[in-house]
Amino acid sequence: MQIAEDSFKGFYKEYYRYVFSVVATYVPLKEDAEDVIAEVFISLFKIYSQLDSAANIKALIFTITKRRINDFLRKKYKLKEHEIFIEDLDKRAGSIDDEVENFTTNKRPRLLIKQLVLKLKQRYRNYYELKYKERLTNEQIGEKMGITENNVKVLNTRLITKLKTLWMRQNKEN
Repeated sequence: MQIAEDSFKGFYKEYYRYVFSVVATYVPLKEDAEDVIAEVFISLFKIYSQLDSAANIKALIFTITKRRINDFLRKKYKLKEHEIFIEDLDKRAGSIDDEVENFTTNKRPRLLIKQLVLKLKQRYRNYYELKYKERLTNEQIGEKMGITENNVKVLNTRLITKLKTLWMRQNKEN
């Protein structure tokens, strides 16, 4: 058992930054992120003896990390699906290795997102405030903004697209 534990310590050191970068993107509070990271490595420890046969260890780690993030967000916000679009993680899986180094040297993602939101038009800033700070539903946002629920969904998609674009520009500049 000691050999497996020593071996796992090396595994932990090798993949910690990778798991951290994924978790910290969606769980901005350090204490919460540490809890999720611990859950990821507990899950990995349980199946560690089987990892040698895994064709793509990083894909497996990514999948487990994504599931632990979803579990945490559902539990914390008592949601069936979290609104940060965890599905985006699947799209980022291939490029996340390149971002790990940039992420660990930059400010926390939540602060960066707030700074990026300030660069947007007032309509998008208002939507962001209602959706992500006040945590209103699309229906409630539509009523406050005087638009239909479908327009709120379009506004959300556009906001996310604009933020991703600004985020990528920010990463290229740094």
